[in-house]
Amino acid sequence: MQDDKFYIISRDDIEGKNISGKKRKSLDELTKDIDFNLPVFLLDHQPYYLEKTAEYAIDLQFSGHTHNGQIWPLNYITGLLFEEDWGYLKKKDTHFYISSGYGTAVMPIRVGNNSEIINIRLGQNN
Repeated sequence: MQDDKFYIISRDDIEGKNISGKKRKSLDELTKDIDFNLPVFLLDHQPYYLEKTAEYAIDLQFSGHTHNGQIWPLNYITGLLFEEDWGYLKKKDTHFYISSGYGTAVMPIRVGNNSEIINIRLGQNN
């Protein structure tokens, strides 16, 4: 990485307007001042519209939200709702990782899938 510099950009949740009343910024708005010669990482809670992110020179998008279904067999439903609901995907030159997360949503229970904390090392290989 050039001088160990990079960008981290993040987006409000796609449903955030229902809670905050604020309109979610577009990728055009979020990236207008970005120097894409440096690595760019995007934090986007829900892994929707991955093809749109891949149109930009975003290197890596981290997402969550799906909990990999949280309770078996709901992982089959999240698999239908999202292009990728858990794990790694590459589209064009953009890498995506969708985490099943550590916690839960709505009900404090997980059955048939694992919680995870992601540890990704960024940097040059020596």
